[in-house]
Amino acid sequence: MHRYYYRYYIGWYRYREVVDLIISWGILTVVFSWSNVVRGDIAALPIYGLAVLLSFVIHELAHRNVARKLGAHSYYQAWYPGLLMALLICAISSGRFVIAAPGAVVVESPSIRIAGIVALWGPLANAIMALCMYPLSRLCHPIAIYTLIIGNVNSLLALFNALPIPPLDGYKVLRYSPKQWLCLFIASALIYLAYVC
Repeated sequence: MHRYYYRYYIGWYRYREVVDLIISWGILTVVFSWSNVVRGDIAALPIYGLAVLLSFVIHELAHRNVARKLGAHSYYQAWYPGLLMALLICAISSGRFVIAAPGAVVVESPSIRIAGIVALWGPLANAIMALCMYPLSRLCHPIAIYTLIIGNVNSLLALFNALPIPPLDGYKVLRYSPKQWLCLFIASALIYLAYVC
């Protein structure tokens, strides 16, 4: 009976995690591409869909996989009020402002050390992805528009999540290791500036 219950419990959380990730990905894609789609640029929708997949989804899976490697039970859980708020702000501002709190990876009973390491890997994954996309975004090639958007979204997520404000990742990293937080923040800020300048 216990084994059956455990398998049902794990199966339910895996199913819910997949559904939550797909819904969050879809809503964030709409939010990020809103201004383009409103102007009639429907082609931007798949570009931003790919960008969100290679930024938000990678960010959350980095948290989850590192937590599991450290022996902590973890899963992604969408925050539906945050997703609704993102849609409303985007609609009201015609896509000029994007404020999204789609959800987070839940790590059950983490220590400050585990919480800090897990938090570090989300923005770090975004910073690495943005860094990889940067040289490709400077090419005179049709692929450059894809890599520029993917890199830009990743650089923005890395910097935003590195801020030392609770409940953002930067706050958890700062509590665990101020040196690691400083390195993460400086690297994220420099990568972000490379894209906007």
